[in-house]
Amino acid sequence: SRIIVNNQKLLNKAPKFTPNQIKYLCSVATNTQSDFVVAESAIKRLQALNKQANELIALRLSVDSGGCSGFQYNFSLINPSQIDSNDKVFGSETEKVVIDQISLDMLKGGKLGYRDSMLSAAFYVESNPNAESGCGCGVSFSRKT
Repeated sequence: SRIIVNNQKLLNKAPKFTPNQIKYLCSVATNTQSDFVVAESAIKRLQALNKQANELIALRLSVDSGGCSGFQYNFSLINPSQIDSNDKVFGSETEKVVIDQISLDMLKGGKLGYRDSMLSAAFYVESNPNAESGCGCGVSFSRKT
C-alpha cells in the first residue's frame, strides 16, 4: 500500500493536460522519426504561417491517385480541430504536419521540406523511399512495387 500512496503523490504532482494535449501526445508517441521526418525548413515556414494567421494552423499532406506518374502529393492548410483520430501528427506541438494512415503507408521513411526560390515557394516531399520515379515538377510519383 505504501507504493500506491507514493504513486498517488506522484500523480497529484503530475502536470494536468487538456484532452487535445493528451490526444497530441499520444499520436506523437506512436510516431517515430523513421515514419516521416519534417525538415527544419518546413517547421520554420509553419511557424511563420502560424504567426501570420495569428492562430494555429496545421499542414495536411495526403497522397491521391492522379498526376502524370500515378499518384500525387496534396498539401492543404487546416485548423488543428480538423485533425482526425486516425491521422498521424508529425513536427512539433504547434507546427503540425498531419498525414492520414493510407497516405503515410506511401510516405513512410520520407521527408517534408520547404523551399523558396525565384520560381516558387512551396512545401515539397524531399525524399520518399516508396517512390520509384516521379515527374519533373516533383508533385507526382509512381509507387515501388
